[in-house]
Amino acid sequence: METVNIFRTRFDISSALASDMLSRQSIVFLSKGSVIQQENCEPDHLYFILSGICIFHSCESREVFHGLASEGMVVSDVYLLEGGKPMCTVKTLTDCLLVKLDMNKARALYENCGDFKGLILRSMATKLRLHSRVYALQRASDNNGKVARALLLLSEIVGAGTIPITQKQFSVFLGWSRNTTGKSVNDLMNEGVIDAHYGVITILDPMALKMLASSDCNEGEVRC
Repeated sequence: METVNIFRTRFDISSALASDMLSRQSIVFLSKGSVIQQENCEPDHLYFILSGICIFHSCESREVFHGLASEGMVVSDVYLLEGGKPMCTVKTLTDCLLVKLDMNKARALYENCGDFKGLILRSMATKLRLHSRVYALQRASDNNGKVARALLLLSEIVGAGTIPITQKQFSVFLGWSRNTTGKSVNDLMNEGVIDAHYGVITILDPMALKMLASSDCNEGEVRC
């Protein structure tokens, strides 16, 4: 019953649908770095994120960051509706607890259950808004301000000031080289705004980070 309530709350669905979905599939734990969806491979399951964060990226010519998904979102929902093969790989950025549902069962639910259809459409809308914010952020040109806004966005997604991301992953997120990312991260560390070590970035001074993000926003770039 506790799992049903968590699932119902995370995805804003009825207890009846939560119970029905949990009876159709399994809850899985995936450790950090696990592949959920493979680029150019047709997915055979949907994954509903109960806890943790997933990262979307592609590697055809160079690694490109596409977005993030966190609790209350669904992985492979686009392919439930459109079919075809994914253009990106999805990995767990942190340890994740997920509900795994067979794609054929998901299609049947989508066609016959309005509550499930609403769940899928809400997830897609949330991810679209999030991906749009990430895309706008990547287009920004001011270095420290861009880093500050990126860290605030990641902190918002994680729901905490401790962000489980390596500098390599952070550089992909920003669309920068590791050297450029490292310099900006070191600048913020020297100012006592953040700390970074062992694959974790910790925000030490949120107010200073917000001021930096706001003061370095240029007209036409990311809204702070």
